[in-house]
Amino acid sequence: MQCKFHPDRPVRARGLCNACYVRHRKRGTLSEHTYKKGVPAAWLATFLAAGTETDDCVLWPYGKDKGYGVIFWNGRCQRVTRVLMERAGIDLAGREACHSCDNPTCVNPRHLFAGTHHENMTDATVKGIMRKKLTADDVRAIRAMKGTMLQREIGAMFGVNQTVVGDIHRRVKWRHVE
Repeated sequence: MQCKFHPDRPVRARGLCNACYVRHRKRGTLSEHTYKKGVPAAWLATFLAAGTETDDCVLWPYGKDKGYGVIFWNGRCQRVTRVLMERAGIDLAGREACHSCDNPTCVNPRHLFAGTHHENMTDATVKGIMRKKLTADDVRAIRAMKGTMLQREIGAMFGVNQTVVGDIHRRVKWRHVE
């Protein structure tokens, strides 16, 4: 039996070769290929040529890694936001492509700016996207609450999940704090 999309390859499961099966499991569909090689680059070129007159988010419709759009560009896989900034003539040496809209799939150049990692993390913390890190006083308070309420309730108070609270109670994390 041969793959539906690649007749020269043997079938792994559901009438698909290994590469197709893995790709479709990750995307959540077993219907057909969502795009062919080179289509994301062509979409990006068309998008840049048309210009962006909108202030709305423009979402990357192709491959993603940890929520960020990715594209095979100049011989390697890169984040689309970096490609856009470099094509706009912005040098990103030692800096990141940051989103003012805080939407990782957005590729609207109006929503992108260059910044250091520290600036990006500070921006995310100020906007409430990233939780603050716990302090030693927070850890002492979490330990003092042990047994008085549920771990998930304690975690909600400090912006962490139940697992972190359990680890603090068992001294798996923050063991250096009394």
